[in-house]
Amino acid sequence: MHTAFISELRQATRTLARDRAFTSVAVGTLAVGLALCVTVAVLLQGYLLRGLPYPESDRLYDVRFGTPGTPGPRGLEKLDWNALRDVIDLPIAWDLDLFNVRGGSYPEALQGSWVTPGYVEGFGVRPAVGRGFLASDFQVGRPTVALISHRLWQMRFNGDPAIVGRTFEAYVNDRPNEVETFTVVGVMGERHWHLNAFTEVLAPIRVPTYPYMVRVREGAAANTVADRIGALVRTANPELPADWRVQLVSTHSSYVREIRPLLLA
Repeated sequence: MHTAFISELRQATRTLARDRAFTSVAVGTLAVGLALCVTVAVLLQGYLLRGLPYPESDRLYDVRFGTPGTPGPRGLEKLDWNALRDVIDLPIAWDLDLFNVRGGSYPEALQGSWVTPGYVEGFGVRPAVGRGFLASDFQVGRPTVALISHRLWQMRFNGDPAIVGRTFEAYVNDRPNEVETFTVVGVMGERHWHLNAFTEVLAPIRVPTYPYMVRVREGAAANTVADRIGALVRTANPELPADWRVQLVSTHSSYVREIRPLLLA
């Protein structure tokens, strides 16, 4: 058996050596096939099998206040969201904005967000330099602070090791007529990733808002949390129809929704 195998292997090697064109096509086809298999495996692992790169990401849910495209309930930002602390670990929200930074060698428009206290903890933001946000950073009247991206630290501040405490001035689209001064308290890690690209600058939001996403408490069922949120919303909107419901959708499922059919195929 062993001798026969060696003999056939030598014969196959001689055959391939004689027909180099065929050998090149065969090897190239195998290489492309293996590369495609590896690519598909990586995509399946990254999008379908593995969760989002956040701590206990299976507890993150998008909150949908009714059917998309229809007017939402009123007064959500005035509700007492702390009343749901027994089922919601962290309410998370952010307000996208452009930070038009001035000064330095050139002005620059940076994509950023005003974020709620739950953002840092909910997405597991661990600054590579400095600190995250403190509860006092969200108080009206306090100096405005910011977390900046690793790219911004390197490109605009030349990777200054003493970046914490430095300031920069910017006009923001939400308030284009007044310049604001931001004190850098931390730099996000180089591999920090978020669901949208608006993370060059993060600053504390200081106006009432409502959660777009929640981290549910361990052991709390999504349907139960959705019903609790719906009941809270109805206290400010008693006119809502009887069949109106709040939906909680897995953030991971929502993120891969559009690409899932292609990956499964």
